[in-house]
Amino acid sequence: MVITLKGTAKMLSPEHILNTLRNWRLEMNSPYNDGWVQEEYRERISKVEAFFEVKHLDEALSSSQDPNG
Repeated sequence: MVITLKGTAKMLSPEHILNTLRNWRLEMNSPYNDGWVQEEYRERISKVEAFFEVKHLDEALSSSQDPNG
């Protein structure tokens, strides 16, 4: 994935993308976040699922190796 910021491009690694999705899932399920915050992360994940037509992204993220743990 390439992100363009003010004319410069930055390549994101697959690990960075997976870590971002894992963090969104954690925030979505965190009891410390209110319903509005949880819903925001749920919507983000739903957009990614819809883009890739993945029905079980949560399972895919859980089964992929976490480089931090």
